[in-house]
Amino acid sequence: MAETQRMTVAELVAAIDEGWNDLNSYLATLTPTQLTVPKDAAGWSAQDHVIHIADYERSLIPFLDKGNRLSVLGIDAATWAEGDYVKINGIMQQRSKNKTVEEARKYADDAHQQLVDKIKTLSDEDLYRPYNYYQPESQYDTPAIDLLQDDTYHHYEEHTPWIAAIVANEQSMSKADLLAAIDKGWNDFNAYLITLTPPQVTVPTDAAGWRALDHVIHLADWENGVLAMLNKQDRAAGMGVDKATWATQDFDKINDILQKKSKDKTLEQVREFVMGVHTRLVDKVQSMSDEDLQRPYNYYQPESDREVPVIKWVQMNTYQHYAEHQPWIATIVADQKPLSKAELLDKLQTGWESVNNFLAPLTDTQLLLLTDAGGWTVKDHVIHLAAWEDGLTALLDKQDRRTHMDIDEATWSSGDDPINAVIQKRYKDLSWAGVQQKRQEIHHKLLKQIDAMSDETLQGAYGAYNTNSKSKRSITEYVSGQSFDHYAAHIPWMAAIAADKAQISKAALLKQVQAGWDTVNTFITGLSDAQKTQLTDTAGWTVKDHVIHLAAWEDGLTALLDKQDRRTHMDIDEATWDAGDDPINAVLQKRYKDLTWAEVLEKRQTIHDKLLNQINAISEETLHQPFSAFNPHTKMKHTIADYISGTTPDHYVEHIPWMAAIAKGQ
Repeated sequence: MAETQRMTVAELVAAIDEGWNDLNSYLATLTPTQLTVPKDAAGWSAQDHVIHIADYERSLIPFLDKGNRLSVLGIDAATWAEGDYVKINGIMQQRSKNKTVEEARKYADDAHQQLVDKIKTLSDEDLYRPYNYYQPESQYDTPAIDLLQDDTYHHYEEHTPWIAAIVANEQSMSKADLLAAIDKGWNDFNAYLITLTPPQVTVPTDAAGWRALDHVIHLADWENGVLAMLNKQDRAAGMGVDKATWATQDFDKINDILQKKSKDKTLEQVREFVMGVHTRLVDKVQSMSDEDLQRPYNYYQPESDREVPVIKWVQMNTYQHYAEHQPWIATIVADQKPLSKAELLDKLQTGWESVNNFLAPLTDTQLLLLTDAGGWTVKDHVIHLAAWEDGLTALLDKQDRRTHMDIDEATWSSGDDPINAVIQKRYKDLSWAGVQQKRQEIHHKLLKQIDAMSDETLQGAYGAYNTNSKSKRSITEYVSGQSFDHYAAHIPWMAAIAADKAQISKAALLKQVQAGWDTVNTFITGLSDAQKTQLTDTAGWTVKDHVIHLAAWEDGLTALLDKQDRRTHMDIDEATWDAGDDPINAVLQKRYKDLTWAEVLEKRQTIHDKLLNQINAISEETLHQPFSAFNPHTKMKHTIADYISGTTPDHYVEHIPWMAAIAKGQ
């Protein structure tokens, strides 16, 4: 419909901009799932409407160039001549319905910008030329501005309520449709996850320190909260979040608590947790009626004043949540850049040294006698790593791994657990000296093989070495997965075995503390002044900040061993202390950031010497008293030996990779 007052090009562009901004402000409130999942009676999603708008905007460019609109719309002349716009729009919708959210967004943005740029080249007079001036074969003689308005800001206004209706209709979804949406979302999400390798899931992190695995656990945590809610139980308690934190509705803080709570779960533990929670939630929804799903939130959580139907929370914390997190996981994984040969060898060496530094302070008991629930010793884990590295050397020689590793076909086809059981049984009687010799020989061979390869060869596909595989992963990824990534996965498991310190002696504890101290000193000795004091991580921390951080917490430990209040000794106010480690660490970093490197070294040495004197003065019996014997305000049952380890060698080992990344400028 034509405007009653003549518009200038500038006024038309302003009206288009205003309408476009309004539309995009609304679209920004929608989740990827709301854009793509709910449909109207004709099968259109909100995203289909956005693409439809973009299609017509794109067609205006050839129109203004006196070209053929239909070729851009993808509609043949006969269909267009019928004037059946339901049919025409349906053809266009089918053509673009499989675009991703990112593809659709780019398509719409590009089309819009190109059109606006084109309109800006017109004169005011051009706007009022008749339609058939631009399309001579047409009989229409209405001003071109009518079409420009109808296919831009009038079009946005027309479709916005239709999009809103689709999104709103999601709330009245039936139980059957809800279960179908959950099932589809779950299957799509898991189909993506199985394309990732264990190292991709467990090693790279985003800027906040989250791995792909943390995102997966996060989804299950929130599903668990919904399950508690539907059972009329406390959501916060179901998720393991204290009431005070939950009441703040500070989701960043809540999610941080959840992530820290589960960050040490193994892949298998995560798989069991996630699948268990999801199955129980789906079973619960299946047991409910359509009416139950439309009951208000406060029917299930009486202390709340929320009256929106509870189905919204089920949707937000299931299929909408999966769709929201998948691109974040993909970004984490995509940030892994191909390693050069030099970088690969460096990571291999660093990983190898990390394992050796971990093993060095362990006693024979910790290495050979203590076991996990599966009966594995630390020694079993070490030879396991060597056996798979041996298989890797066979692969690089283009030999059959299974044959080289001497595993029968049936066991090989059964998966990793049966193979690992064979390996563990085969080598369980090998002496520790024999294990060390074997792993050293295998590792030395691997390094020679990699050193002989070119960077180009290392980026070649796994299939070039194993012709029975169609994997497109690079050989570098496979080397990483069977060496330093593999070491990193097993160190926490070995640590858990060795951490059974119920009978650890004072001498063994002091040996561990000394080994950790020496490891830190060896690392920082090789750094330049710039690496120690100038390079920073994304949070602004230098290596020097990490070193004084370790000393500050060690200082708190000395206060604890004197049965003094750590918070008071470390000069941290109560509110910050209660807020958790990150705020405390920020205070410490700010307090000591202006110390010179010499002052930091002097302070940490003074603190460390005091700690060693305290440990030497403690009896064996005292070392195995609970933490609460030194801090009566806690119910922690960990022994004081555990706490000393956690604040000294375990803390050192945790920070060395972070300091190494800073020193490398990563």
